[in-house]
Amino acid sequence: MTQRERVLTICLGGAVAAYLAFTVVKKLVYEPRQELQQAIRQQLERRDRLEVRVAGADKTIAAWHKLTARSLYAELLDDAHLAFRADVDQLLNRNNLREKVQVSQPNPSTEKRGPREGFVELPLSIRVEGTLGDLVNFLRDLYQRPYFVRVDKLTLRAGNAGARSRKERGGSEPKLSIAMTVSTLVLPKLKDIAHPSFDLAALSNPEGEAQLVSAGRLRADDYSDITRKNIFKLYEPPRIAEAPKPREEPPREAPKAPPPPPPPPRRPDLVLQGVGQLPEGPVAYVVTAGKAIDPPHAYRLNDEVDGGRIVLIVPEGVVLRVAPRDQPGAEARNYFWPLGSSSEQRVEVSPAEHPDVVRLLRLVLGP
Repeated sequence: MTQRERVLTICLGGAVAAYLAFTVVKKLVYEPRQELQQAIRQQLERRDRLEVRVAGADKTIAAWHKLTARSLYAELLDDAHLAFRADVDQLLNRNNLREKVQVSQPNPSTEKRGPREGFVELPLSIRVEGTLGDLVNFLRDLYQRPYFVRVDKLTLRAGNAGARSRKERGGSEPKLSIAMTVSTLVLPKLKDIAHPSFDLAALSNPEGEAQLVSAGRLRADDYSDITRKNIFKLYEPPRIAEAPKPREEPPREAPKAPPPPPPPPRRPDLVLQGVGQLPEGPVAYVVTAGKAIDPPHAYRLNDEVDGGRIVLIVPEGVVLRVAPRDQPGAEARNYFWPLGSSSEQRVEVSPAEHPDVVRLLRLVLGP
């Protein structure tokens, strides 16, 4: 072997040794270090998400307690069903719905709808005869009960109108055959969480009932048009009145200036209906006021809504970051939109009023 061949052999061996050393270092040192740093970043992100959830846990439990306090509860559903029936019987008797009363208890209904699981509806089927006025008073009292209650179905049928004499036409209200289904909602008892519930015994005396029932919310005068325009009364032709005497017309005034043009159309008022936590992240549900039957629109972080960008979603509401339109270059401000309120009721975030929100904003947006 010549000198040149020996040099080339030595260089080739050194290159192979260097490559092998690089491969060993990459496999045993560099790649494990990269995997460890990635795992650390993932754990830090998970810690931040858990801190956000834990920050709102107490308020979420308090909100749940407010709901269970309006729900009947008993160890046995039959006991709650019987208590609900007794309260409805008492309301029927109070509002003069006593004729041909038939109250039955269909089987409880348990349905799973989305996140709702374990919610039980206790229905009552009612058949009775009475006047429209008595029915309106019963429904008004029913919807003022301090627990969850709903009328699922209501059917009205007029009685034998042809048997009434002419003297009764337009007189007292006719009797109606009434068939309806009402139900109350029983919320499930969650593990390791207190379950305050509404006790119907609190309505056993008039004083306790007066304190719990908000009588000013549904006034009897608000429903007077229903009985005044009773469609079940027999028709009585109106009396022909005498023709009024002609009256002198006042002197005509000079034409007035045309009214100003109407204001521009008002933007729709949005209502924050709810918030939730999905696997892909938090979500806020917004509906247009006056259109509660329409499905809500889901918004996520960084989505634009009502002139602002969503930067934070918590159980109490969302935070919008809004840039002033009339001040170009001015710093954007954060506004808190509470759950269940309209977009016009949002207020600017302040450390005094929203300390928890300010702390979470610093975690998300930085100081």
